[in-house]
Amino acid sequence: MEFIIIILTLIFLLVLIKTIYKININEIKQIGNNNKELDEIVKKYPTNIEICKSILKKLNNEKVNIQEDKEANNCLYIAVSDKIIIANMRDSFTRIQTIAHECLHSVQDRRILLFNFIYSSIYLTVFYIIVVLAVFKILPYKIVFITIYLILSFIYYFVRSYLEDDAMIKARFFAKEYMEEVKISDEEEIDKIVKEYDKLNSIGIKTVNYKLFSTAIIRIIILALIFYLRWGDMIIYPDVYLSNVKDITIQFLMENKLKALILDVDNTLIDYYKNLSEDIVNWANELQGQGIKLYILSNTNKKEKVEKVANKLEIPYKLFAKKPSKKGFKQIQKELKIESSSIGVVGDQIFTDVIGGNRSKMFTILVDPVTKKDYFYTAWKRPLENIIKRKLKKGE
Repeated sequence: MEFIIIILTLIFLLVLIKTIYKININEIKQIGNNNKELDEIVKKYPTNIEICKSILKKLNNEKVNIQEDKEANNCLYIAVSDKIIIANMRDSFTRIQTIAHECLHSVQDRRILLFNFIYSSIYLTVFYIIVVLAVFKILPYKIVFITIYLILSFIYYFVRSYLEDDAMIKARFFAKEYMEEVKISDEEEIDKIVKEYDKLNSIGIKTVNYKLFSTAIIRIIILALIFYLRWGDMIIYPDVYLSNVKDITIQFLMENKLKALILDVDNTLIDYYKNLSEDIVNWANELQGQGIKLYILSNTNKKEKVEKVANKLEIPYKLFAKKPSKKGFKQIQKELKIESSSIGVVGDQIFTDVIGGNRSKMFTILVDPVTKKDYFYTAWKRPLENIIKRKLKKGE
């Protein structure tokens, strides 16, 4: 269970940060690729290598090796060989700032640069070693290893973000100084270019930091998921996985010795638009006619929505259940006066319905959502649920 908590917490953290900082990579692409006027202005400037040499001279660092690679998509400074590799970007107005960025890397503290290079390699190697050991189930103290890798990840993030932020913030000023010194563009043209650089940086700095952070966090999520799949208990797995509640027939209930069903509402009985089909109404009526007790248990606090469904099906309900908490399940069991093993829990979500039912020692039935459209607080969990569902289908 602890691995599931780790995974869900980290996924929520990624979504939250992306939402708060309004990360949109497409905005960067639009700014960098859709300004033909500025592209034409910057084409007047010398070659990329000549620009690089000029900026390095300003930085008093002319010993750096410069190489232009027309096959490369990104510019890169390699600390170990003290080399700048310039990508094929002759036609982009962003090239002066990008080259300045790599030149600034070359004059950063060499100890930090070498540490970053060596540490990044070790950090990636450790990840693969842990993955292999986990896959073969020969890794002791799993939580300890997750914690250690989390610490390693934060070190990786802080070092990389420091180097990138430092270069990105300063690159704009060096690019402007270079353009003013060579006097190819007039003041108005330079101002236009620099304003676009500012727009690019306002989005770019946040995006680069998010990409570095998300890379580290995603690796931890992968480790936690592997640990769970190899060592985790069965609390996330339902007793049965069906495509629809209508597949729960009276014969099925008799075979599994079930006398009652606790039902979820959203995307189990009704769709995203709150529609309850007549097929579901008929299904519920048929089961109740055979003596099966039905009860709605929902996490929502929207009474009107649930009450409308409950009235239509003529069954009781409970709201704001805080599933996977056991409290709501146990309260219903007490009201029904039926032992937990004879109660089925039906829902479309693993991390609320299935886990809550399993924790309450009830028979859990996972069904596919009525529709693919979800509320945002449910949608972010679906990718992980789909991994578990694929595993369930393979086991059939």
